[in-house]
Amino acid sequence: MKYTSRAGSLSVAFLIVAVVMSGCTGGTLSPNQGPSGTYPVAVEFQGYYAELGGMAVLGPAISQAFFQDGRLVQYTQSALMVLNPNISGEEAFSLAAVGPELVSSEAPAAADEDTPKIQDYTSDAAILLAYNVLGGEAVFGKPLTNLRFNQNFNWVEQHFETMGIAHRADEPNGPAFILPYGVSACADLCDEYQSPIDAIGEHIGNLPSEIDTLATQFGKGLMGNYLAGPFSLTEGGQEVVYESMVLYTN
Repeated sequence: MKYTSRAGSLSVAFLIVAVVMSGCTGGTLSPNQGPSGTYPVAVEFQGYYAELGGMAVLGPAISQAFFQDGRLVQYTQSALMVLNPNISGEEAFSLAAVGPELVSSEAPAAADEDTPKIQDYTSDAAILLAYNVLGGEAVFGKPLTNLRFNQNFNWVEQHFETMGIAHRADEPNGPAFILPYGVSACADLCDEYQSPIDAIGEHIGNLPSEIDTLATQFGKGLMGNYLAGPFSLTEGGQEVVYESMVLYTN
């Protein structure tokens, strides 16, 4: 089964993300070559991969294609591509919803009517533009978080079911880039690939280590979902808010 392109040029999408992604991957690469730890994009996925933006959006393939639960799958830097052989046509192709496995979801935040939103979740102009141009809900699925600041990497980010989007906090009109969901979801299977992007979510390098350790020990069943933080306290230390409790460092 092969994918047939259903849309026109994605040149606008490339303008949004290609500068960052091509800089991270060391230049433009074909689907059949790349740095260490990358693989050819499987023939079955090449049309779908190109349709979603190819290297500029999905990054290189970081695993071989393989069957999982009766479906053909292949990890890229940004996502997990899926081909369901029991469905015919373009609907057979999708991106897996790996986001909920990587990032704690949250409720929409209250905001004034002038704040950009994606399905009631706060966003910003750059992320909203990238989301819409690259396919909206049909590609990204539903939002998992509001716009949030990742202080470790000085970028703002927003997470969705299949992929995440970010841009540098000091460049509000700069190019957006796609976060490496595929790298995090693939884990040990893709350990030869070194992602050019450092982190994706609130639990990867963003929470104070003491809080992250304690939250992991308590577990989501006791803590509930992550809601906000870390925030700096006037008396020193930081706090992070969960549904059931607030954790803080002294």
